[in-house]
Amino acid sequence: LTITGGDIGVYCSGAAPTIRNCVVTANLGPGVKAWNVSSPTIVNASIVDNAGIGVEASYGRGVTSHVTIRNSTIAGNSGGGVFSGIVTVTDSIIYYNDGLQISDGSTVTYSDVQGGYPGRGNLDCDPCLADPWNGDYHLKSENGRWSPNTQSWVFDDVTSLCIDAGDPASDWTAELWPHGKRINMGAYGGTPEASMSPTLVGNAADFDLDEDV
Repeated sequence: LTITGGDIGVYCSGAAPTIRNCVVTANLGPGVKAWNVSSPTIVNASIVDNAGIGVEASYGRGVTSHVTIRNSTIAGNSGGGVFSGIVTVTDSIIYYNDGLQISDGSTVTYSDVQGGYPGRGNLDCDPCLADPWNGDYHLKSENGRWSPNTQSWVFDDVTSLCIDAGDPASDWTAELWPHGKRINMGAYGGTPEASMSPTLVGNAADFDLDEDV
């Protein structure tokens, strides 16, 4: 699902929706706006190239919103990455946004944030996105990356450091082998389109992941 061309991509007011498996792009304002004590959860989403802030949450005077972001990519937004509210981020990439990447006071772990951000497992490195200028936010991998344009696996000359860098406690089991037995950061981590790991642990024939073939 692609949400595009509006004044705001997704507007949440006083509710707790889950925004999952979608691309929110090219909107005139924020990609996601949480208002009036709303508590959205954003999972496996690409919030990219919006004219406003990627994710904007209300804060203060009784209208604080709490946004949970997991395995998402927030990049290329003109107004900044993630701003205000109470924000919890894990296994995500926040990079290439104009201005502030993420506001102070957020809880961020196992994520790649441009300029760095305090928190367990966080990185500050080029995420090596495949082709963000043309809407492809998969991670580059020398061992295989899904290409939505060719509908096939392709091979790159570099491997993103965001591969196998997510929270060790997160569920990686939907990722195809070689998966490194650890979830990738970003919008495709924990899905069958996760970029391939350089670590050949496990077995390609172990379909039920019980370590017994």
